[in-house]
Amino acid sequence: MELRRYLMVIRQRWKLVAFVMLLTTFAAGFLVWNEEPVYEASGTYVVRAQGETSDDAVRATDTLNRGVEINSTYARVARSDVVKQRAREVLASNGISTSGLGISSEVIPGTNIIRITVSGGDPEAVAAYASAVGEQTAAFLLESGELFNLQELDTPDVPNSPEPSTSSLTVALGLVFGAAGGAMLAFVAHYLSEEPDRASLNIRDSMTGAYSDDYFRLRLRQEMSRCDIPMDLDEIDKAARDAEPSKKAKSGNGKSGNGKQPRQRTGPGFTVAMIEIQPDDPNLNGSAPGPEPLELRDAAQALLARLRLQDVLAYVGDGTFAVICPDLPARGTRRILTDWNLYLGSRFDEETTLRSLRASISTCQCDAMGVVGDRDALKAACDI
Repeated sequence: MELRRYLMVIRQRWKLVAFVMLLTTFAAGFLVWNEEPVYEASGTYVVRAQGETSDDAVRATDTLNRGVEINSTYARVARSDVVKQRAREVLASNGISTSGLGISSEVIPGTNIIRITVSGGDPEAVAAYASAVGEQTAAFLLESGELFNLQELDTPDVPNSPEPSTSSLTVALGLVFGAAGGAMLAFVAHYLSEEPDRASLNIRDSMTGAYSDDYFRLRLRQEMSRCDIPMDLDEIDKAARDAEPSKKAKSGNGKSGNGKQPRQRTGPGFTVAMIEIQPDDPNLNGSAPGPEPLELRDAAQALLARLRLQDVLAYVGDGTFAVICPDLPARGTRRILTDWNLYLGSRFDEETTLRSLRASISTCQCDAMGVVGDRDALKAACDI
């Protein structure tokens, strides 16, 4: 039931959802359209001992083979501000700008090889910058007196084409987030539209203990909206006529005279009942006073004990109650009300002047196919 209610809110406010979806999708497309192509150039360098024949070089090589921290340290040196500044100065002297270029360095797992990668919008600049960073890293380690240095393996080449674009993914994410955001705004708008009703809503009738007419109107609107029943009273009759099966003669194959299958109901949506209580004394011919407040309270409490938790019993004044039974057909509702009416008729006690009462009951069943039963009951409920 809750899922249907959510879908109903989205269907009612689909224009808001569509607007947010289009807005985010176009925004993502605009960002992708103005994106510049990104080129990448990478160079690899092996970490090796400075000496070749000394015992220190042999020990250093053994230490290097066991020391992952050394490789990680040199990879961090390659992207340090000192090295990057030196590389920028070298390229600036050659008239190459490094503006907007990004640099990363990493150790290839299981090796003593460091990969230096530069990305940016100029293919020649990224290759030159990657090469300059590698050279300046080696120079810095040599000046620092380190036992190890970098030896170039793969020279950074000028890339021929930009990196694959993620434009399709960006637009798809914009569409998805737009749909989610639009649905969220639709729920918020729906909640805020009902907030004034909630703020001024008087939930309980103090005299009978049933719900108030304000709460009944709110719940009736919700149930009618859930089942696509129009709030306009003039449209209720049209919806009822559309829900009635065709009265034309059926042909031999079970179809109606026009060759179409008669419309079938989809199951119970809700049943609304209007109940008027009067003293049960035929000799008074309607001249007896109406039910007393205590009698109405006793009748309401007796009916509440028979209804389900999700049912709504409201007192709407002048000895009249209204009932909403969600997902219960009319026959089930009438069964409950008939049992309750028998109880009212058995109330009699001369010592306490307890009078018997009788209830005049009219019911109307409503679902997504329209209304069935006493349509005046639904009209009366809408007029509350």
